[in-house]
Amino acid sequence: MKSKVLPFVPLIIGCLIIVGGLIRTHIIDDQVARINSSLNTQQQVLRKAKLKDENPVANIKTKTPAQMNSQSQLQAANEMYKTANSFFSVVFNFNSQASWNQRSKKASPYVTDNILKDKNFFNSGKDISGHSIIEAEKLTATFNNLSLATSSVDNNNHTITGLAQVTYTGEMEGSNSAQSTDVYQLTYDLQQHKLTQVQRIGQLSSNN
Repeated sequence: MKSKVLPFVPLIIGCLIIVGGLIRTHIIDDQVARINSSLNTQQQVLRKAKLKDENPVANIKTKTPAQMNSQSQLQAANEMYKTANSFFSVVFNFNSQASWNQRSKKASPYVTDNILKDKNFFNSGKDISGHSIIEAEKLTATFNNLSLATSSVDNNNHTITGLAQVTYTGEMEGSNSAQSTDVYQLTYDLQQHKLTQVQRIGQLSSNN
């Protein structure tokens, strides 16, 4: 049974490359240090911004153009983070064919149609004979967390891009659960308030 089913798993998971990292992809060693450093820096900036937002008195002072630009950047990054976090919490959250099918509808507030039509993320979950691979292999996935490092806002196109580190746990029948961390290139449209590009770069780690 599994010799026939497993070849279709990459089609189901697509750029997720099988739930839970049960089939490991090549780890992109030459990008790990740079991505982690960028993520850590962005997280520190966002934490400081959050503290300022929680203190109204700190925002009473008149801001210089540079300060206003910095605040605009942080607001855009925060908006992008919330949207990306919501999107991936939908993508990596299923335990049945029914919940697999519901993901595209649940993801629609966060991404544009081109992503909803991307078969790497959203497809039938069935093999060529019409049988559910999700049910046959008892595939499940649970979203854990997301870290995001962003570029400067592109004011001409009203977009902001970023690298997302997505950690999730996956499991299939007959195997232990595995936690994996993947990296995605994202583009966020500040006018549509949606992700317009979600491209998987590679996998940082997969731990059984």
